[in-house]
Amino acid sequence: LPGARSARFTVTNTGSATDTFALSAPECSGSGISSCSVAPTSAILSAGASTAVAVSYTAGSTPAMRGLIRLRAVNNAS
Repeated sequence: LPGARSARFTVTNTGSATDTFALSAPECSGSGISSCSVAPTSAILSAGASTAVAVSYTAGSTPAMRGLIRLRAVNNAS
């Protein structure tokens, strides 16, 4: 169905210390999706902790259309 949609991801800090992660959707492409936005755009996670990240997007009107959303989480320690 066309309209607003959301894809959910989980980001986990696999390191041994608390770290801040910048979250983005650098790849939001294809004929079936557009207008991606990430929430939250950053997260502070202790070692081993996880958080949910939502990428909102607009779905196309043709059911056979496809798209790709890639979430990027970059830690500030690197």
